[in-house]
Amino acid sequence: MSVKQSIDLDSPPPVGRVLGQTRLDGEGSLTQQVYRLLRDCIVTLRILPNQFLSEKDVAASLEISKTPVREAFIRLADDGIVRIVPKSGTYVSHVDFGRAHEGYFIWRSLEAACAAEVAAKRTLQDVVFLKDNLRRQKEALENGDHLGFYHNDNEFHDAMFAIAGYPSAKKLIETAKFEVDRIRNLKMLFGLPPVDEVYTEHEAVVDAIAKKDPALAQSRMYQHLSRVNDSLESLADNPDLWELFHHLSHPETGRRGPQKGKTEPDAKKGRK
Repeated sequence: MSVKQSIDLDSPPPVGRVLGQTRLDGEGSLTQQVYRLLRDCIVTLRILPNQFLSEKDVAASLEISKTPVREAFIRLADDGIVRIVPKSGTYVSHVDFGRAHEGYFIWRSLEAACAAEVAAKRTLQDVVFLKDNLRRQKEALENGDHLGFYHNDNEFHDAMFAIAGYPSAKKLIETAKFEVDRIRNLKMLFGLPPVDEVYTEHEAVVDAIAKKDPALAQSRMYQHLSRVNDSLESLADNPDLWELFHHLSHPETGRRGPQKGKTEPDAKKGRK
């Protein structure tokens, strides 16, 4: 598969069209909602690296004022998800392999230790929740719903910190593993879906938690997350995928999209 077949780097879908097919989740302030929505669109590659983000067009697409959008842009820039270029505008950050490796190191170290805490603290209700999440993961894999699997996978890992009672650690992980998740989604978009072993490893972690075995839960989570590093390294094994990664990992000014004073086409079409 060529780069052009997997992602249209020259003519990505306008941001307004992408956002026109979404909705804010209604949780927290408008700034928080816009931040989460844009972050999700960027990490799932619905909005591409180096793509231009217009404050005006995002606000028009979401039918809100520009103030929460501006504040969300600042938060995204603080997290390294976008870059604000003086006298030019706001652009999605390029894919950074070094940042992905650092994020992976933080993620594996913290979550493996967290799994031990979960095994020690878990309730029967927690086990029921985790097993229901496993069921949804399996359904997504069987249906070829790779984006659905990604979201259930995130919910599974988020639950570790929720059950352990470490919300600050969860926020740190969310920031640290952003680049890891973007590369994982790049592989899925390229036609390399999550393997069944990922589900099996999740199942093994839950089994250890259900048994209230902290050492086993920590070991199995560490082994599971070690696969993530293998997944990052496997980019070099696929020349076409590496070519695509090479395109997306170089900082460029990017395409500005619509001319000044004009909103992106289809900004309000498809609104739900």
